[in-house]
Amino acid sequence: ERLTSDIERVRDIVPMIQQVRKSGSHAYPTIQYFDGVEGLKQAYEDTIRSNPSKKIYGFTGTDTVISEKSIDLDWIEYYLARRKKAGVKWFDIATASKNDPHWIKARDQKDFRLTKILPPGFDFDIEMAVYENKILIASFAKEHPLAVLIEDEKVAGTMKTLFRYIDSTLK
Repeated sequence: ERLTSDIERVRDIVPMIQQVRKSGSHAYPTIQYFDGVEGLKQAYEDTIRSNPSKKIYGFTGTDTVISEKSIDLDWIEYYLARRKKAGVKWFDIATASKNDPHWIKARDQKDFRLTKILPPGFDFDIEMAVYENKILIASFAKEHPLAVLIEDEKVAGTMKTLFRYIDSTLK
């Protein structure tokens, strides 16, 4: 009974939402959720496919991406090669790796990337990529990898401004 009631309420609400979106009175961001390893892969493909400027501004929690191993390193190498072949350059602000502090910088040329490393004590556990009018937020958590893709010009523009500011403060 509750499910039937909920279905009817959704049926009533959807036309109203569609009408508001068509009127153009409000610009709503598009938000997509990608679940699991295959979802992560699909979200990262968008950084290549939907990126005519061929630039990505990113924040990388280095040890989290590498050590969580929720996504196999072969696929990461495959993605990096495809991104490079497509000419999409990654400008990155990354956390220092506790295991190998020079690992990520040493791979910049091979991975078609320019990386600046944050000082110790500024760690985070995700990767974020800002490109065009989109923001990809990826969690490589072994127990539940996921990605969220937000498409909104103002939100992406603000994140690019924050990236430029942080980038300008690093050597």
